[in-house]
Amino acid sequence: MSEWPASDELILLAKSATVGIGDPPGARAPRLWGSGVLVAPGWVLTCAHLFVSAGGERRGTAEGETVGVQLGGRLLRGRLAYLVEEFRDGRAPDLALVALPEGPERPEAQPVAWLGEREPLLCENAHLYGYQPGGAAGEGFTPVDSSCRVTGQDGRYLQVAAVSRLRKGYSGGPLVDEDRGEVVGLVRARDGDELGLVVPVGAVHELAARHHRPGAPDLGPQPGRELLRRHDVWHVRHQDRPGRTSASWTDVRRRLPRQRGSWTPLDRLAELDWLSRLPAPARPEVVGQLMPNVAARPADDWPVPLLTWRDGYVRLGDSEAHHLRFLLAVVAELSRGPDPAVRETVTGLASWVSVRRREVALAERPELEHARRRPESVLLEFTPLLGYGRQERAYRWSISHGFGEGEWRPARQGGDDPGRGGRLSLPEAVGEVRDQLRDVLLDADGPQPDGREARARVEVAAPMAELLAPAHAWRAGSGRLGTEREVVLRHRPPAGAPGDDPALRAHQWQRLATARRLAPRPVEADTDLLQARNGLGGTLMALAELDEAHELYESVWQQYSAVLGPEDPTTLQARGNYGLALSLLGRYQDALTVHGEVLAVRERLLPRGHHQTLQSGLLYARILRLIGRYPEAQSRQELNARQHRQILGQGNPATLAAEHNLAQCMRRSGDLAGGAQLMRAVVNSSLQLHGPGSPDTILVQADWATFLRQRGDLTAAAELSQAVTDQYHDLVGPAHPYTVGTRGNLALLHQVYGERHTALRIATEAWEGMAAAVGPDHPWTLGCALNLSAARQLAGDDEAALALSRDTLARSTAALGPEHPLTFSGQAALAMDLRLVREADEAARVETEVLARLSRVLGPEHPHTVAVRRRDRPYWDFEPQPI
Repeated sequence: MSEWPASDELILLAKSATVGIGDPPGARAPRLWGSGVLVAPGWVLTCAHLFVSAGGERRGTAEGETVGVQLGGRLLRGRLAYLVEEFRDGRAPDLALVALPEGPERPEAQPVAWLGEREPLLCENAHLYGYQPGGAAGEGFTPVDSSCRVTGQDGRYLQVAAVSRLRKGYSGGPLVDEDRGEVVGLVRARDGDELGLVVPVGAVHELAARHHRPGAPDLGPQPGRELLRRHDVWHVRHQDRPGRTSASWTDVRRRLPRQRGSWTPLDRLAELDWLSRLPAPARPEVVGQLMPNVAARPADDWPVPLLTWRDGYVRLGDSEAHHLRFLLAVVAELSRGPDPAVRETVTGLASWVSVRRREVALAERPELEHARRRPESVLLEFTPLLGYGRQERAYRWSISHGFGEGEWRPARQGGDDPGRGGRLSLPEAVGEVRDQLRDVLLDADGPQPDGREARARVEVAAPMAELLAPAHAWRAGSGRLGTEREVVLRHRPPAGAPGDDPALRAHQWQRLATARRLAPRPVEADTDLLQARNGLGGTLMALAELDEAHELYESVWQQYSAVLGPEDPTTLQARGNYGLALSLLGRYQDALTVHGEVLAVRERLLPRGHHQTLQSGLLYARILRLIGRYPEAQSRQELNARQHRQILGQGNPATLAAEHNLAQCMRRSGDLAGGAQLMRAVVNSSLQLHGPGSPDTILVQADWATFLRQRGDLTAAAELSQAVTDQYHDLVGPAHPYTVGTRGNLALLHQVYGERHTALRIATEAWEGMAAAVGPDHPWTLGCALNLSAARQLAGDDEAALALSRDTLARSTAALGPEHPLTFSGQAALAMDLRLVREADEAARVETEVLARLSRVLGPEHPHTVAVRRRDRPYWDFEPQPI
C-alpha cells in the first residue's frame, strides 16, 4: 500500500474515477462535451445538459447512437442509458447515466468513486474534477482539477466558488468533499469564471424508469436505488479483493482527520454490505417508522422517501449508537419472517452488532439493550386529568413496553397537550391509542433472543365500565386482540370516585399478582374473516376495481350487521366503507343516504366530538358537495373542520382532510380566494405530515393545481398538474382513473394556451380512458365528455361537439338528475353548440331553462350561474377522492 498522505491519494482516486465525455471513437476530430464520474461498474453519472441543451439541441440521444468516454487514457464507446429531460424547466435534477457495454474494451478494474448523499451546505475544503480538450496524441482529452468551497444552496443545487477559472469541460464532473472523502455532487453550470452550481448526489434517487433510453442497458424499475446498490457491492468486494496493492476509497477515507470517529468508513462499508444482503422492507412505511426511534434527526427533514434500508442508513450521520440502534431495529423487523436463509443473514447481522456494541460508550449501552430486546407486554394506560370540568372527565394516555420484573419503558403518550385543541374524553383517548395499536404490536411481536416466537401480552389499565367496547374486541392487525394474544384488564376507577379505596385497590393488586396467567378470551371466528374481507375492499378501491369493491363492502356490512348488530361500531365502520364505494361508483344520492344514516347513529350513541362521528360528518359533507348542494355542504364542513381542530388538533391527518374538504366547498360556493388561502395551507401541511410523493399529498396537490388554474397562475398549474399526473402514473399505472383524470385536466390548460390540437388529443384520450376504467355513465366519464366537446368546438368541429354534448346531457340527466351541476354544465354546453350550428330557437330554450334552474338551486350570483349568463364555455375538473 502507498504511504502517501491521504489527501494526495484521494486526489489520485478521484482523478481515476473521473471521465471525459464527447464524440464517439472514430470521429475525425473528437469534441469534448463535458465530464462524468464512474459510480458503479459500467455506469457513468453525468449531467443531462451535455446531451440536450436548454434550447432543445440534441446529441447522443438517438436510438443506437453512441458517445465517447475517456477513461484511463482510452476512449471507450458508451451508450446514453438514462436522461432526465425535465431539468430544462426546473422540475427535475440535471442528471444522466451513460452505460459502458460489457466486452473486451471495458477495463476490468474500474475505479468506482465513493458517493456521499449527505449534502454539505457549507464546505471549505472541496475539489472539482473534469476534462479539457487537447492532450498528448492518443489521449484525446486532458484531466483538470480545481480547489473550491461549497458556499450555500440555490434551490435544488449547491453553490461552489473555485480557486481557478471554471472552463466548459467541468460540466458533469464530480465535486469531492475532501474532509469526508466523498463525491457529493456534479458540476452543472458556471456563473462567471469561478462560481458554479452543483447537482447533489442525493438527486440520483429521482432517476425513474421513464428516463430510460430505448435499447440501452437497463437498471430496472428503480434505477437510482439499483445504481447505489451496485455502487455499494463494488466497494465491499473491492475492499476484500485478494492481491490488491493500491489504496481503496475506504482505506483513504479512514485516514482523513474528519473520518476518525467511532463509526469508521470500514464500519460503514460493513453496514452497507449487510444491508445489501437483506430483503426489502415488507411495508413501504417501515423505514420511516423506525427512524424517529433510532436517530435524533426529525423524520420529515429528508427530501428522499425512506423506502429501503439504505435510505435509512444515509440519514444516520456519524453517531455509532445511531447506526447500531438502526441495525438492531432492522434485525427486529426481519426476525419475524419465515425464510430460513433470511434468518441466517439476520442472525449474522445481530452477532456483528453485538460485537460492535461492546465498543459503545457506557452511557449509550442501555438504549441499545432496549433496542435488542423485545418486550413481553404492552401496557395501554388511561389516566384521568384533574380539574377538567363537572360533566366529563379528561384523560391522558400512554403506551409502555414491559420487559418483566417491573421494568417498563415509555413508548408513546398523548392527551395532555392543551395546544392540540382541547383535552380528550376517554373514548377519544381510546380512539387515538387504537389508531396506533397495530404498529405498536408489530414492533413488539417476534422472536426473543432465545429464538422463541412470541406475541406480546396487552395490558389495559382504564375504568372498564366507561369503555364503549371491551378491550379484547379491539381490532389490531388481521383480527381482534382476544383472538391473537393474552389481554389483561386492569380496572382503574377514577381517583376520588365512589369505591376508590386505596386499601381495596392494594388488595386487588395483591390477588392479581398471585393469580394464574389469564387465557385469551375467544370471540366469533366469523368476524376475523370479515375483517380480512373488509381490508380487501380497500385494496380493490385503490386498484379502481370499483364494482368488486362495492359488492364486497355490501356483503361485509350485511354480515357484520347479522353477527354484531346493526349499531355495533364495527358494523357502522363497514357501512361507511360501503358508502365510500358508492361514491366512487358515482352513485352520490345512495352514498348520501348511507353516510347520513351512519352519522345519525353515531351522533346518538357516541359522545359529542367522538372521532368516528367527526369522520362521518366529513364524509356526509363531502357527498353534499359532490351532488351540488354547495351552501349546505360548506355550512356543515365549517363546523366539522372546527371540531376537528378543537378535538384532534391542527396536525392530525383527519383534521387535514377536513380542511381539504372545506377548501373545496369554499371554491364550489364561489369563494375562490378564501378557498385558495386554506388550500395552500393544506398542501404545505400535507408535505410536512405525509411527505412528498405520498398518496395523500398527491391528492391535495391535484386539487391545488385546479385552484392555480382558476386563479390564472397557469405556469405553476401546468407544472404541478404534470407532476401529479406523472406521480399517479408511477404509483397506480397509466390506466387508473386517477392518472387518466389528472391527465385530462392538462387538456384544459392547453385550451387556455390555444394549443387546440394538443388539447383535443389529450381530452379524447381522457374520455376514452375514463370510459374504459369506470364506464360511460360515471360522473368522471361525463365530465371528461364535457371537456372533450369543448375541445372539439375549439378545434372547429362544431357538429361533433354538438353530438357529444347531446349525448352527455342525456346521460348526465339519467345518472345524476336534472339539478346536478354537471347536468347544468351539459345544458349550457349544448346551448352554445346549438348556437354555433345556427339552431337559435332550441339554443335559446335550453339556455333559458338552465339559467332558471341555476338561479333557483345555486342563486343568481353564484359563479356557475354568472358564467352561463355570460355564455362562458363550461368545463369540468377531475378531483381524486380519498380512499
